[in-house]
This record gives sequence, C-alpha cells and structure tokens, in this order.
Amino acid sequence: MIENFDDVVVADREWVHLEDAYLSSYQTMKHNYRKRINHIITKGIEAGEIKEINVPSTIWLLLHAINGIESWHRSKTQIPPEELEENMISILIGGMKKVN
Repeated sequence: MIENFDDVVVADREWVHLEDAYLSSYQTMKHNYRKRINHIITKGIEAGEIKEINVPSTIWLLLHAINGIESWHRSKTQIPPEELEENMISILIGGMKKVN
C-alpha cells in the first residue's frame, strides 16, 4: 500500500467492474487471503501468542487500517513510511499480543 499505492487503489476500487470470470477469480483470491489471516490469528490464539479476541472483527480492523494508508498518501503532514509502518505494527500487532 505504501510502495504500490496507485495499483492498490485501482484494485481496491475497480474490481466491481470486472467481467464475470475475472470477478470470480478476484473474489476467490480475496476470500483466500482473509482465510489465511484468520488461520494465522487463530493459530496464534491457540498457541497463547495472541490474546483471546474476536477473529473476524480483528481481520476487518487490520484490513481497514491498511486501507487507511490512502489517507496517509493525501496527508499534508507526511510521516516517513518507515515510521508509519513501525507505528502500525506496534499498535495493531503489539495491541493483540498476549501479555504474560
């Protein structure tokens, strides 16, 4: 999203206009990556590495936070991309991590 912003925005907004065969393929890819994220979080919870959280809402939150990088691109107060990435990891992942 940071390095390939234009490509991501087009893919994120224009997929609804794809012809049926391409639309089906795109929706399958989207479904599969959400399943992979679900699997990673679920396994983390089972392993005690992630605290007990609602997995579907966590996926929604993570993906919307990433899509929010669009606002960063338009922001007049630019945060360096490395700092943005570190802050997102710290808040989104650090906030999920189980505290012993």
